[in-house]
Parts: sequence; structure tokens; C-alpha cells
Amino acid sequence: MSTHAAIGMRLPDNTIQAIYCHNDGYPGGAGAVLGGWYTTPERVKALIDLGSLSQVNQELAPAPGTQHCFKKPQELVTIAYHRDRNDRLEPGENYATLEDYEAGAPETFGADYLYLFENGKWSFYSVYGEKEWTELEVTVCGRN
Repeated sequence: MSTHAAIGMRLPDNTIQAIYCHNDGYPGGAGAVLGGWYTTPERVKALIDLGSLSQVNQELAPAPGTQHCFKKPQELVTIAYHRDRNDRLEPGENYATLEDYEAGAPETFGADYLYLFENGKWSFYSVYGEKEWTELEVTVCGRN
């Protein structure tokens, strides 16, 4: 069974754009990857522009000239349904407020966890237990 997540970003107009992530949506999976490797607005926007994901990984795209597809993905490369399986692009959903995101994303995406990139930081929200946002704190060892 997969742990589904919504990955969202606060936009300049204060709305939230979010996409679906099918696998490893828990904080130790997708949360660790987002907090460790998707740390700039440009990189987060590029991730969201991929549309629905099978899995988020450290690398946004495969190295130029290398083979990468849904059935044979490169290790550590994000797997996107549109780019890697030729599915129709699903650009996600826009939410007017944080409350709309909290209420809508679990139903729209079947998400167990919601992630939000805002002001250069990631936070997450579990649809189970206490309904509160927690800032992600990720340390990536051995990175230059």
C-alpha cells in the first residue's frame, strides 16, 4: 500500500498550487527528499511543473543523454507520470487558502500528508492525529 501526499507551494498571489505524489509520502520519505533537495523556489516550481508524481527523488530530471522511463527509472531520479509514462499532464490543484488546502487535498489526492513550501521552508501536515503544521528539518550529510 502506498502513502499518498500532496506537494504544495505558496505562490506570489498567496494561493497554493499542489500536485499528487503516489509513493513514500510520509515525512521520512518524501518529506526528507523535499527538505533536503528541493530548497529553492525555482527547484520546487520545476518539481510542481512536472505534474502528478509516482515518486519524488533527489534528482529532478535524468542526466542529459541517459535513459529514464517509468518502467526503468534511473536511481534517485523523480518519477513523473506525464514525463516518464506519457500520461496526460495533471498540473494539480490551486487552493485559495491554507484552510482550503487542508480540507481539499486529502480528498482530491487521497493524501495522508500535505507538504507546503513557503518562505524558503518546508512544513508538513498529517491528516491523522493532531491537525497542525510542523516545520521539516532535514540535514543532508556529505553534500557540498
